[in-house]
Amino acid sequence: MSDSASSSGAEEAVVWHLVRHGETEWNRSRRIQGQADVALNQNGRDQVARLGERLAAAEFSAIYASELSRTMESARLIRGTRDLAIEPVAELREFSYGEWEGLTFEEAEGRDPEGFGERLAGRNVDFAAPGGENMLQLIDRVRRFHDRALSEHGPGDHVMVVAHSGSLLALLNCLLNSRLSTSGAFGSTWPASRSSAAIPGLACWNCGTTPAISALRLRGYE
Repeated sequence: MSDSASSSGAEEAVVWHLVRHGETEWNRSRRIQGQADVALNQNGRDQVARLGERLAAAEFSAIYASELSRTMESARLIRGTRDLAIEPVAELREFSYGEWEGLTFEEAEGRDPEGFGERLAGRNVDFAAPGGENMLQLIDRVRRFHDRALSEHGPGDHVMVVAHSGSLLALLNCLLNSRLSTSGAFGSTWPASRSSAAIPGLACWNCGTTPAISALRLRGYE
């Protein structure tokens, strides 16, 4: 698949390009970030720069990004020299993990093995870490952005959204109007990956990652 912004069905639909931010030191050390404002590391900047090179010829109607520094910097690197504003969007922030933020996966699991297992497996959409939010709350806030963006864009527009693994999955849930259990089957996105959807079809998911990682490509959503 080409990394251009073209996509089957683009004439009849808004085409969404969903990009996860590049790597941070907390990603590297398996530390829970959530809404903590952790910057990209140099590897993350390089990852996003490579994605930006692949998308250099693409034309976008709008670029939206979570207002956290790792996503805003990723969006700026991908935008390059385009004369296009990046709109920061609070609703696109990552899933809030409350008191778990800053802990390693192992530390969070040690505090609450059962809850950690439920959250990681997505079995209980009502579960929230202490001081955090549950999956339904995440989708509700991302849906506010989704509905607003749909009202502002029409067929043929190419819209880039630079956000986080959790908020991108929530946005996918809104775009496909799917059940939580169904959208969860796609799994997490890799740092600096790009997914593309011209609703109702999903052109690719988790594309544009390192060559060693196989990208899941779907044409249509069954």
